[in-house]
Amino acid sequence: MHLAGWTLRPQAYLGVLLTSISSPERHGLNMKAQLVMRMMMNFTPEPASVAACRRFVEHELSTCPPAFVENAVLATSELVTNSIVHGHSGGALAVELEGPFLRIEVSDDSPDVPVEREHGPSLEHGRGIPIVAALADAWGVSSNEGGKTVWISIAVPHY
Repeated sequence: MHLAGWTLRPQAYLGVLLTSISSPERHGLNMKAQLVMRMMMNFTPEPASVAACRRFVEHELSTCPPAFVENAVLATSELVTNSIVHGHSGGALAVELEGPFLRIEVSDDSPDVPVEREHGPSLEHGRGIPIVAALADAWGVSSNEGGKTVWISIAVPHY
């Protein structure tokens, strides 16, 4: 199966979302089926989890253009690292392809919202959020029961 030039692997969860509304044209709606692919994994609060999450994203997006995969992997690395360092817990990584965007979500048990910190060449920390913001078309934070989800959205390249 192909989507925007991507070959989707059969082990990925695929679903077709159809909306049923009587006479959608009358409401000005253009009804189309949309392919959704969502993969998830849990991670522990260990440094090795960052590498495991990077490999997971790289594997799931292996049929995509290399530069797109590199950006998604780097953003994932920063989000998971922030979750482990600042959230002090394990969490969950979700990668979702829906329509023209890839969405990456990292959820953890901390209610603390990430903030951009001062950063510079001599400082060891503080670059994560600026890197994520530079790679993403949009990013944000959603509160959830017992914690938060930090998400980014990256436009899918058409090739």
